[in-house]
Amino acid sequence: MKNEIYNQLPSLKVCEIYPDYKCNHAAALGGESGILSINGTGSLLYYNNYNCDKRLGGWGYLFDNAPSGASFGRMVLKSALEYTEGDSSKKNIFNKLNHEYALKDATTILDEIYQSANQQNYLGQFANILTSCFDENVLEAKKLVKNSIGQMKKRLSCMLESISDTRPVLSGIGGLWENWPEFAKIMDNMMKEDFPKISLKKPIYKNIFGPLIYQSKSCDECRHIFSLIPEKDKLNQ
Repeated sequence: MKNEIYNQLPSLKVCEIYPDYKCNHAAALGGESGILSINGTGSLLYYNNYNCDKRLGGWGYLFDNAPSGASFGRMVLKSALEYTEGDSSKKNIFNKLNHEYALKDATTILDEIYQSANQQNYLGQFANILTSCFDENVLEAKKLVKNSIGQMKKRLSCMLESISDTRPVLSGIGGLWENWPEFAKIMDNMMKEDFPKISLKKPIYKNIFGPLIYQSKSCDECRHIFSLIPEKDKLNQ
């Protein structure tokens, strides 16, 4: 990719390419140390204090049960398939899926997922079925979300064991944080009950400024450019 960029822009002297989670971390935590929880289509935890970093998760929709759009969507379709084979406890999830997406039987569900061009994104569109069932106190949805949060709890425990920061800050980004109000409440309760030394903090800057903030740690010009942007335009509202 770097070579392609140089080919397209031959006058470019320097091209630095960073993983998106590092840039998102820099934006959310304002260039300071802490943990970023990404819970969008996928899920991962990332810690960085600019001397060391640690990443956990990011396994993708096939393996990851931690909270994400893809894992929640997979749970919805699996529940619907189980209902078609006689598991009546999944009735509410199946009915909501059928009502909103017209996926009425196992053949249709399987054909759609296996023919989709991007299975992770395809699964993500059904996350709202699980979250809305959770909000409506559907027992099976509550169980599925609880198990998923349990995976998140294990991952966060492993993260704390592997870093030296005794009172880290945690910020979260992604669709679950932004589109499902209950998720922030669940995470806040988890911190209070299981991880009282972690401080939950709202993202500071918009993701688009992540690369500039990250590069500012070692580039005076980038730091100067960032300082020229009005604060109100940078803040994550």
